[in-house]
Amino acid sequence: MSATTHVFTETPTGGTQRVVVRSPGDTEQTALIRRHLRDIADRFARRDFGAAADVHGAAMPGLALLKSADPGDLRVRYRDIQTGAEIQCSSSNPKVVWALHAQTYPIWKCPTHSIDSSRYTDASNTTGRVKSPSTRQSH
Repeated sequence: MSATTHVFTETPTGGTQRVVVRSPGDTEQTALIRRHLRDIADRFARRDFGAAADVHGAAMPGLALLKSADPGDLRVRYRDIQTGAEIQCSSSNPKVVWALHAQTYPIWKCPTHSIDSSRYTDASNTTGRVKSPSTRQSH
């Protein structure tokens, strides 16, 4: 993970996970990112959230709702970007949007991610929860 930067952005309809290389010329790492995120996007589209559960725990907030979402209630889109890839998840169903936003919350406590929360919170926010829409960056 030291060769990449992960950026999680909540949107009004869901969120985006973007993973990029830290060294723009690292084409091998860029290819690895793309292969990995393509696989994750394919799994998410099939309601397979095993990778997220493995990293963040099976009790991750919103996970059960995402697994049981109707096929039309969760849209997953993968795309290559210049130095990596991104996955966009969205829904018009407010419960699914809540579940997508809840998926990024455990990242704050995940030992495999490093979050600079000072970039995304303010002094009036005493909940520890980043206001939406927001961006969270991890390494």
